[in-house]
Amino acid sequence: MCSKPDIADGETAFNSILLYPFLRVISGVVAAEVNECKADFKDGEAQLESMTQQLKASGLYKDNKSQYKADGLIKMDGIKKLEIVLLETSYRFGKTTVYLWSLRFESIACLYEFWLEDRLTIKPSIEDKSEALPGFIRFYWNMKCLLKETVDEILQLKKEHNETLIKRRFDDSPFSSLSSLVNPSILRLTEEEDKSGMSLLGPFFSNPPLPEQKFG
Repeated sequence: MCSKPDIADGETAFNSILLYPFLRVISGVVAAEVNECKADFKDGEAQLESMTQQLKASGLYKDNKSQYKADGLIKMDGIKKLEIVLLETSYRFGKTTVYLWSLRFESIACLYEFWLEDRLTIKPSIEDKSEALPGFIRFYWNMKCLLKETVDEILQLKKEHNETLIKRRFDDSPFSSLSSLVNPSILRLTEEEDKSGMSLLGPFFSNPPLPEQKFG
């Protein structure tokens, strides 16, 4: 007889009980709604292919040990295996609040900045599970909608790109690529050397706080 995992056992148990199941459902729902994307969730020390490709292209690749590995990710196997959602947990530090961040383009400043979309405080020891359910539903439904919106935008960009290629099939004049316009650093930061001053890299923006909802 298998024993029931205890979330107090550490980060792995916390992820497998309170995070991974919901992320699998989200990726499955989006995959069903947009069949072309083939969304899939990968858990546990997931290596980023996007990081590997960029490091190799820039001549900075050393080995897999020097790369950042996410605690989980949602990728689009049907759209060039794009990695859209990354999970990073710090349960060993006693943190049980899940933050949903996005990267938003600020046209005024012409840069991408972190935007706090939502947050969910998890209370593992709560006795009445129904008390926590509305918060879980709201948070993960919001995440699902944002993921679906992102996938739709990417597919629209893909469609426009293909249309442009057709229009320019007899035009051999050079044109700029997106990689020449957006070329961010993707190097892994180490806690010992790089954590100092990270708070100064803001500002970080968030949506207005959600009003308290009463259910009953």
